[in-house]
Order: sequence, then C-alpha cells, then structure tokens
Amino acid sequence: MLAAPGVNGDVMMLKQRKDLLILRGATDKQIDGTNEMLASLYSELRKSSLEGEALKSELKKKLAIKYQTTIPEKELNDMVNSIVNNLELMAILKSSPANYFQKVSCPVLALNGSKDFQVSAKENLAAIDKALSDGANTEVETHELEGLNHIFQDSDTGDILEYQLIEQTLSPVVLKLISERISKNVK
Repeated sequence: MLAAPGVNGDVMMLKQRKDLLILRGATDKQIDGTNEMLASLYSELRKSSLEGEALKSELKKKLAIKYQTTIPEKELNDMVNSIVNNLELMAILKSSPANYFQKVSCPVLALNGSKDFQVSAKENLAAIDKALSDGANTEVETHELEGLNHIFQDSDTGDILEYQLIEQTLSPVVLKLISERISKNVK
C-alpha cells in the first residue's frame, strides 16, 4: 500500500487540513476555529443515514443552530452544499479503512512518506498496523520513509505545490522496498 489511509476519512481530512495550514503559516487559533466547525460537520455527516437534499437540509439545520452567532448562514449553506455534492469527498469522509484491513490475510507492505501532508505517515501507518493485527494478520511490514512526500518523491517541505517541480518520479528507496518484499513473498 502506498500512502494508504488507515484512520477514518474525517480524521484524515482534518489532519491533512491542519498540516497544510501550518505549512502555509496559519496560527493555531485560525486552524482550531475552522477545524472545530468542520469536525462538527464531518461528525454529523458520519452519523447520518440520509443522502442528497435530505442530508443537506439536516446538516444546515444542525449547523445553523450551533454556529448561528459566528458563521453567516450563506457560508454554512455553501459549505454543506459543496461537501455533500462532492461524491468523492463524501466517500472519503465516511470511510472506515479498519473495517477492510481487518479482513486482509495476505502479506502487506505499507509505505508512507514522512513529509506526506495528504495522508500523514505516523497516524495512518499505526492505524493500518493495528487493524491488520486486529484481523490476525502477522505478515505486516510498515515504513515511514524519511523525506518523501505523498507521491514518494524526495521533498523539501512535502507541500503539494512541490509535486510538479520535483523531477524525480519515484524515490529509489520505494522501488527497493517493494522489490525486496515481492522477492521475499514470491518463491
């Protein structure tokens, strides 16, 4: 697995946003203020069994009550609409990778870069390892690869803006680990 999420999607997205805002120079107060509201929205999303317009209506009502004095109604409505209308984002936010990893019984190699701001290595590799272990998988190898970004390039900052500026396609370290793991498991 390359840069695979191991934590629930809502948790991953909040961490991703926080890490990127820190990289861009935002203050803790700025980050906490918006992430608190998004955490509330994501929590409601995960709990709800509704979809489409019914989901939008439910979320708008709940958020309007909670944030009526701090966030304009139009801004809340726009945010809810943009999230609920984005099916890919909805799938990510509602995802629970552990449910799937617990069912994996084959050998696993999970790699993440230490400078990955999209899928942070520490939390996700730990969650992957735990879920696989909970499912009784003992053939698990995880690596946090120092200095690599989300697409496994040697990176100065890990910022997504660097991706197109880095000439390297894939770090040789990644290819070596994959090759060694395949050689070990294929006889």
